[in-house]
Amino acid sequence: MSRRDLSANRKRKADSHGPTSTSRPKPKVPKAQIGTADTDTPLRPGSARRSKETLTDSRTSSRSASAAEPTNNPPAAPPKSTQLNMDDYLEDEMRGAIFCDPKFPENFLGIGEEWLQSVRAELQRIPKNIQRELKDSITAERDLYEPILGVLQSIKDAVDTVRAAHNLGALGTNFCDSHTTAIPGDDPDTHLIKPDLVLFESNDRNQHHWETLMMPIEVKAKHTYRKVGMKQLTRYARAVFAHQIHRRHLYGMVICKWAATFVRFDRCGIVHSEPIDMLHSPRTFREAFAGLMMMDRNAFGYDTAFSTERIPAGRLEYFVDLPAAAFPPDNTGSGVESPTSSTDSNADSTRQSSMRRQLPTRRFKVMERLCHRKSIQGRATIVLRLREVRKREEEPEPGSVSAHPMTRSRTQSQRGEPTWEEVPEGREYALKLMWRDPSKLQEGKILRHLVGEYGVAQCQWYSDVLEWDATCHGPEATSCGVCCDITPAQAVVRQVRNLRDLDIEVAPEKGEDEPQYVEVDTDDYVGELYTHRMARIYTWALLVTVGRLLWTAKSLRELLEAFLDGLLGYWQTFNNGLLHRDISDGNVLIAEPGPGYDQRKWKPDRGATVQEDGQPAIETENDQLAESKRLAQETIIQLGRDPIGFLSDYDLAATHGGMGSAIFGHTPTANGESYFQIPNTEHAIDIEPNAKRLRKDEDNAYVSSAPGASNAREEKKPEEFKSSPFKVSGHKSYRPIDFRTGTPTFMSIRVLLVELGTPYDHRFTDDLESFFWLIFWCVVQHVDRNSDDEGEGGDDEDEGGDDEDKGNDNEDEGDNDEDESGDGPTEKAVKLLHQLDRADSELESIANAKDALLRKCSDGGEEDATIVDILKDCENSWASNPAIVHVIVNMGTHLQWLYAKRVRLLQCTPEIEFPKFVGIITEGLKRL
Repeated sequence: MSRRDLSANRKRKADSHGPTSTSRPKPKVPKAQIGTADTDTPLRPGSARRSKETLTDSRTSSRSASAAEPTNNPPAAPPKSTQLNMDDYLEDEMRGAIFCDPKFPENFLGIGEEWLQSVRAELQRIPKNIQRELKDSITAERDLYEPILGVLQSIKDAVDTVRAAHNLGALGTNFCDSHTTAIPGDDPDTHLIKPDLVLFESNDRNQHHWETLMMPIEVKAKHTYRKVGMKQLTRYARAVFAHQIHRRHLYGMVICKWAATFVRFDRCGIVHSEPIDMLHSPRTFREAFAGLMMMDRNAFGYDTAFSTERIPAGRLEYFVDLPAAAFPPDNTGSGVESPTSSTDSNADSTRQSSMRRQLPTRRFKVMERLCHRKSIQGRATIVLRLREVRKREEEPEPGSVSAHPMTRSRTQSQRGEPTWEEVPEGREYALKLMWRDPSKLQEGKILRHLVGEYGVAQCQWYSDVLEWDATCHGPEATSCGVCCDITPAQAVVRQVRNLRDLDIEVAPEKGEDEPQYVEVDTDDYVGELYTHRMARIYTWALLVTVGRLLWTAKSLRELLEAFLDGLLGYWQTFNNGLLHRDISDGNVLIAEPGPGYDQRKWKPDRGATVQEDGQPAIETENDQLAESKRLAQETIIQLGRDPIGFLSDYDLAATHGGMGSAIFGHTPTANGESYFQIPNTEHAIDIEPNAKRLRKDEDNAYVSSAPGASNAREEKKPEEFKSSPFKVSGHKSYRPIDFRTGTPTFMSIRVLLVELGTPYDHRFTDDLESFFWLIFWCVVQHVDRNSDDEGEGGDDEDEGGDDEDKGNDNEDEGDNDEDESGDGPTEKAVKLLHQLDRADSELESIANAKDALLRKCSDGGEEDATIVDILKDCENSWASNPAIVHVIVNMGTHLQWLYAKRVRLLQCTPEIEFPKFVGIITEGLKRL
């Protein structure tokens, strides 16, 4: 297929029959066809850009200070790409996702009846002269800080008096002026942003950090600067979510002159109040702000299953309490349940203790952040490496069991020496935190369906985050309609004209000059009241397989074996009635040493029925996948080893062949769960600009090396919503929702060419092609550790093992594509990588580049270079190794052959295609 043919196909009409057409073919492919997803998927090209968050796992800053250094030493830093203005991302992320709740104080800031009169009495005692400092004559922004600060602190002092009287503890310390002080942080994008007023956990300036910031406030001199203030406040919100793994939502304020807008950031976007005039409506404002300051930490936005200790370096070390129900009865761990601290400053649940059961928990230390999605809304995936701990000063007596209530109220950062120690020989886990779409199947349920399958991430337990000890559900429940942690979705909201997005330039401040911004009128509303914000449910999954990324492979053999196991894991996934739909560099992992698999279904001695020839029996009656299952089982048994790699991250998986009902007891919705258009509140839910993601240090390393860790390319994996039940007259029309599944860098050409809003059927061949782009990417971006690396890519795994700290601590934030030290990829390699990972959302250009590369696998032409020449130009030992060249050339040639005639793609069968790809990789391994 020529480039001209490809271009023509990109301009096809709905009835096109071109080989790369992804509109519904004629005749229409039946929805129950084996190998075709049971959901339709419209396209949204705006999510093409790979996220900075997806590619950063903060390996230096996020690793526990007392944790042992990982044994893996990544062989080379991945290449860097240009960092784009983060404001572009915030604009995309929040466009259409900003709503005004006319009853914000009633819905979010209400004060409990038992404290209301006490709070009002204390507010009445505030000296009148504080309020008098608010004067209409003040016009300069910097002159507003002090009087506003005085009012806010006076209200907080009044509230703290009530909190102390009721033993409710304190919510932070004092508000302070921070407009001239940069707040320390781990993300270079936060180094220059300075909230005007802030509330920290502590008054000690040495402890001021983005990880301890509780609430930011932005002050502006004019009412017409509210949109600018909202954008700046959103920057601060992103910084907070990027640093605080236990933050569920965040409150802030934009105060324009004396008009205060309360703002809540959560995983569904922004909801804000109407402006409240501090000067002319002081009572209304005082009571609303007092309601905010009366919140317990759970309501204020913290996940109080987490607790912290301050370590000598001044940073926070995190611990998390998991319900004992997450562990099988024979997994006794330390035998010590974590207590509810009597020194907690916010024991808000004590008044409800009579209604709760006492359930044991187990405490774990966060050893490393394997993935941390730093977006504000969307799934906001975080994956943590955990290790069990016990009280340092208490040695449990044999057989002793102490039960303590698992309340979600342990919140006070503990001071002094650490009080917890790691359990000797304790097992490591990966905990995945995510805000899921309620209309979609839980990833944990999918993973539990795949327990024991070869090459698949293993999930021990999953659950929506509940009030574990509440009586509205059983102790083993994984969801509850009463107490699950869900974002507010029922409030009637509306949108403000000119404040439906953050598309406004924020001019940088110049010294002491009065800031001047674009003025925007935000007084009018759009349309009528309506319920628009979707809900998201906070969910956890505990995984026993922990892994690292493919580019960290210590040799080509390890790379290819892990890659093969990931493909075999996908084959097993497919044979279980599922399509993964997001094969990418963060989702195929190299397994870390450890137990990993508690069950091994692929072994004949594990209960499988064995035929006389020694092969496992396969049910054949009415099973269209019987032959595929037989071949997969035979391949795995012949391999004769446990997995070295595995496939993870199933939050975009879909059933195929109409198997959903048989597997999970449900059938797809009539519209395929995702096929509709609404005013696009999340048209870029997790989109972020391309980042300097090709380095392995804390700000630029790839995301998750954890099982189940979302590649964090969630921006390429939009949610599947139900159809919107409303229409708003005159509402701004945003582009149709793109439910493309996958990461553009690794997407198949067929999927990349789906037109905006056009439904398509995702097929297993799309995922197989993604495996090709995955291995190609890993090889091109590889950088040899030293000049001694030979053709096998440095099979001496001990060599260079002491360079890890040097690689992980590299914090250079330069914009050069290639490391100045010469340790980055070659110029040609970087150029090639950029063709597959564009920052401009040009999916057609990516498809064009991929088509050209596939054609070069079979024949580069008389003048054009072949794929072998292109790999050689990358000038690294992997790209020139005959074994890897064999794999890439043969996989690419086969894919090009399939694309040459449309009918070949439609006639592909798993029993032919999977063995073909497995055979190519196996032959490559033989050549090492």
